[in-house]
Amino acid sequence: MDPLSQIALLLINTACSVFLMLVWLRFLLQASGADFYNPMSQFVVKATSPILHPLRRLIPSVFGLDFAALVLIFWSSWCNWRPRPISPNNPQRLRCWP
Repeated sequence: MDPLSQIALLLINTACSVFLMLVWLRFLLQASGADFYNPMSQFVVKATSPILHPLRRLIPSVFGLDFAALVLIFWSSWCNWRPRPISPNNPQRLRCWP
């Protein structure tokens, strides 16, 4: 794999990991009943809303817990760590996102 591809994969994986951390943080903020007038909380909500709002139409919240965020967390974690088959063209284990 050439160096530019490795750099691109590193950047994409890092961006996805940061987004996953923000979704976790949003879930924990909602579960703990944090004040959403805090600028940091507002950033977390604004950064994760474009992905979570469509999921919320499909997955309702139960007992005050945002199950759409949990589904997104578990799906992306599974997708991120799922092993890929090793082939001659791809000697490394890639993650779901290219």
